[in-house]
Amino acid sequence: MLEFLLTLTVIAILTVMSVGAMQRLRARIDMNTNINNLIHAIYDARSRALISGDEVLICPTRDGIRCDAQAPWESGWLAFRTDSPGASQPAADARVSAAEPMHGLRVQANRQTFVLRPFGRRSTNGTLVFCNPQALTGARAIIVSYTGKPRVSELDSAGRPLTCRDV
Repeated sequence: MLEFLLTLTVIAILTVMSVGAMQRLRARIDMNTNINNLIHAIYDARSRALISGDEVLICPTRDGIRCDAQAPWESGWLAFRTDSPGASQPAADARVSAAEPMHGLRVQANRQTFVLRPFGRRSTNGTLVFCNPQALTGARAIIVSYTGKPRVSELDSAGRPLTCRDV
C-alpha cells in the first residue's frame, strides 16, 4: 500500500509539472502562429504593392472591415490595397487579408498603420512587440524595415532580451 501511495504521489507531481510546461508550450505556439500570420501578410502586402503599383496598408481593426486607429493590434488586423495614396479605409473590393483577434496576447506597436509601397518608394518602417501577459519573459518583435521586409527579434535595440515588462 505504501508503494502504491508513493507511486501516486510521484505521478501527481509529474502531472502538475507537465501541465505548467504544456501551458507555456501552448502560449508559445499561439504567439508563433500569430507572428507568422502577420509576417506572411506583410510579405504578401509587399509583393502585391510591387506587382500592382498600388500601396497596401496594414492596420489594426476590430471588425475586419475597416481600420480603427483606437484598436490595439491584438484585436486583429486588416490589409488592403489602395490606388489613392493616403487612404485610410479600404474600398469594397480592395481587401487583401485580415486576422481575427489574438486572444491571450498583447501587441504594442510604434505605428498605427504600415504602408507597403511599390518599388522605388520608401515603405513605413516600425516595430510590433508581441507578449503573453502570463509569461513575463519571451516577448518577440516583428521589425519592418523601410523597404517593407519584416524580421523577428527577441532582442531590444540595446541587444537585451525583450520582456513583457517592455510592452
